[in-house]
Amino acid sequence: MEQPVSVNEKVSFRALLSLKSYRYLIFSQFVSNMGDGVYRLALIWLMKVLTESPLLMSILLAAETIPLIIFGLFAGVIVDRGNKKRIMVVSHLLRAALILCIVLLFLFNRLHPAALIIIAVLLTTVSAFFRPALTVAIRTLVPEQHMTQAQSLSQMIQTIVSLAAPALAAGLIAFGMEYAFILNVVTYLLGALIILWINEKELVISTVSEFTAKMIMTDLKDGIHAITKHDFLRNCMIYFTILNFLTAPETILLPLIVSNVTELAMLEISFFIGILLGSLCINYLNRYDAIIYICCGISLFSIGIGMFAFGIPLVWQVICVFVNGIGSAFVNIKMGTLITLMVPKEVLGRASSLISVMVLCAMPVSVFLVGLTTGLVSIFTIFGIIGGAGLLIVVLMLMNPHLRMKKEQSYEYVEQKSGGISL
Repeated sequence: MEQPVSVNEKVSFRALLSLKSYRYLIFSQFVSNMGDGVYRLALIWLMKVLTESPLLMSILLAAETIPLIIFGLFAGVIVDRGNKKRIMVVSHLLRAALILCIVLLFLFNRLHPAALIIIAVLLTTVSAFFRPALTVAIRTLVPEQHMTQAQSLSQMIQTIVSLAAPALAAGLIAFGMEYAFILNVVTYLLGALIILWINEKELVISTVSEFTAKMIMTDLKDGIHAITKHDFLRNCMIYFTILNFLTAPETILLPLIVSNVTELAMLEISFFIGILLGSLCINYLNRYDAIIYICCGISLFSIGIGMFAFGIPLVWQVICVFVNGIGSAFVNIKMGTLITLMVPKEVLGRASSLISVMVLCAMPVSVFLVGLTTGLVSIFTIFGIIGGAGLLIVVLMLMNPHLRMKKEQSYEYVEQKSGGISL
């Protein structure tokens, strides 16, 4: 096991990257995120080419979310008790195999929209196990004082990769749709290989030989308690569930207002440039309560979405999604850091899965409803409703006394200072 970085060492990206196993983990994330970025754009564009139906596009996106809700309840239990390294490797290999199925079906002219939806659902099912394993791995490999930098670096790497991914996806799609998915297969295989190089005993320890219904229910109860005992986390999850319900339709609305894949790629690139800038800035913003930066991020995101209600030209669309990206980085990094530090490491897998389930549970309904109403309500009106409702939620969050926390304190620190629950 690698020696932890001294608490007296300056908190910096250089000190963080001195951890060998963490470097392997972050490099694996870099590789797999590249493939994911290409896959996401190629998937929605392939469905558009196959069907030209906003309803089927919305069904695809909604169906992708359902496995996270169903299996997310149990995936965290398996991750906390099982071999985290093996879970991550097997997840990559399974996803590579599923993407390969899309390639083969496409090449042999057998790719029906229903098959695309089924494969997308299976991919998300596997991802439900990978995500909590990655969260626990980061918490295991990274010292507490470097957690904000770790969250920021993960976001920056994802963003840098995502800047290239839309342009790469557009080029590959123009050359041949199948090449975008082949790239994703290769990146998953390479990502699995890199994870095998990680040398950390705590990530390969399995604490149970078999899973029983009683044990799973007990572990789920522990995960729920780890979240609900904190007023801050409990209240945030309520607001974020509502926000996800409101903002989920953006994924299918943006492709509907552009005329070609190049314009969609421009919006994607602008969004990720905003995330990159936000990820850099948030490291230097620690003067005020965490909720201030989270609300600032939600406000920027809501304003960016709301501006689409005015039927703005492409150049202003690019600027607005750039603002969206800055807001998204503020929210994701601050909230991710708080969750990782405030939840005990031994229940972090199931707690992070439960949080994902709580936040995502309203998304399929939201996406499906928008798919049904696009023929009845103007797309621009929907953008305006989303933006206005997001700003209203910001006001409610700022007025909530339970959402005030002076600093990003770990679970152990809070327990020592308060004897239990208190934020």
